[in-house]
Amino acid sequence: MDLITTVQFQTLAEAGAIQYASARGTVGGYVLVARVGMAEKALSMTRQKTPRVFTTLDGLASVARRYGVRRLDVDMAGYEPTGLV
Repeated sequence: MDLITTVQFQTLAEAGAIQYASARGTVGGYVLVARVGMAEKALSMTRQKTPRVFTTLDGLASVARRYGVRRLDVDMAGYEPTGLV
């Protein structure tokens, strides 16, 4: 899966180019994934070449909304919490 910066994500969202967005479960939380054309792009860390992992759905939803996402699907299949619950 390709990575996308926050600036690119916001630009695409404002242009209406994001067909859908989803919160994908992973070890330690969730990754924000956007469908753009035929590609899926995960929001990346600011200075790293890795996907940004949100520890809560609330945090991910807040960022997604700030960047213009109005609908968000949740896929918990890969979710694995870390630490004590």
